[in-house]
Amino acid sequence: MPRLYAHFDAIFVIDSSASIRPKDFQRTLKALQLLTGKSQKERRYAAVTFSYNATVRFNFTSRRDTVGKLEEIPFEAGMTNTQEALEICRKELILNSGSGARPGYRKHVLIVTDGQSNVQKQKTLFEAFKVKLTGTQIFVIAIGKYLKGISEIVGLASSTDAHLYRVGNVNGLLRVVRLIPPWHMMQNYIRRTWLNGMLRPQY
Repeated sequence: MPRLYAHFDAIFVIDSSASIRPKDFQRTLKALQLLTGKSQKERRYAAVTFSYNATVRFNFTSRRDTVGKLEEIPFEAGMTNTQEALEICRKELILNSGSGARPGYRKHVLIVTDGQSNVQKQKTLFEAFKVKLTGTQIFVIAIGKYLKGISEIVGLASSTDAHLYRVGNVNGLLRVVRLIPPWHMMQNYIRRTWLNGMLRPQY
């Protein structure tokens, strides 16, 4: 299978600020559970939440355990301390061998947020830059129809074409995730099409 898809583990960075309703927070966790369940069995996941402060909810663990651990994450309303979430993501998960991070596996960070940061926000894009320097790609799902602070959201993502997504509300996120086919279906499709040759590593 093409290495482009195979060798990475993922970190969910989940906004738990007061602008998010508890029910919507639970729907976000449900969407991430569905997304995890459709991924490769071998992939590992970790998770961080942030409001006033950021907290590592679990270190890198199996796909099966991730689905259960996501359900246990509490909602802690507060401000939006995105910069601290990125800092502990880098220090405590990506660069910390005790986090279960696998040597040789790149990391993908998926930030799910409904707006710009408001705690030491001058540090937010710099902390994102330091995460990217580790070779980690940052993906962002922006929830809501807001325009204020969109430049920060754009700056967080590794690119605007493949790493930045926007949905009007959490129900929209759930609908999109449900449309994503399971990994084994995508794998079979790639093997049967010209994509297999295009994505095969060149030596």
